Amino acid sequence: MELAGKHRFNQGQETVWNALTDADVLGRCIPGCQGLKEVEENRYDLTTKLGIGPIRGTFDGSVVLEDIQEPDHFTIKINAKGPAGFANVTIGIDLSADGDGTSVAYNGEAVVGGSVAGVGQRMLGGVAKMIADQFFKALSKEADKSAG
Repeated sequence: MELAGKHRFNQGQETVWNALTDADVLGRCIPGCQGLKEVEENRYDLTTKLGIGPIRGTFDGSVVLEDIQEPDHFTIKINAKGPAGFANVTIGIDLSADGDGTSVAYNGEAVVGGSVAGVGQRMLGGVAKMIADQFFKALSKEADKSAG
């Protein structure tokens, strides 16, 4: 499943970069996140609780930041599994100045399996967009706090 979108922040690129690469901020912004712990530089253990339609569960996995080109680009890889299935996500994140703010474009793909995959591509696409929107809205609030 392809994941792509764009979000505009009112903050400068450095502020947005710092928010996107801060484990504490990410832990507060990832929907359902119950724990994000750094295990080594740019590598984290993740525990999140999500529900997709009738399928709900806790997923454990990892988050890895790669191909880091501060403050313009990085790739995030998320691998998580639980009783309801698994998700392997790879997304490129690109930041660019946008007037007095910053545009963040993301593009990548997710592979899901197990019961989660059984809910259908159309529903998964809608859920992925909803999760991305929730994440970026929360991240924007966090960036506002650090800029203020």
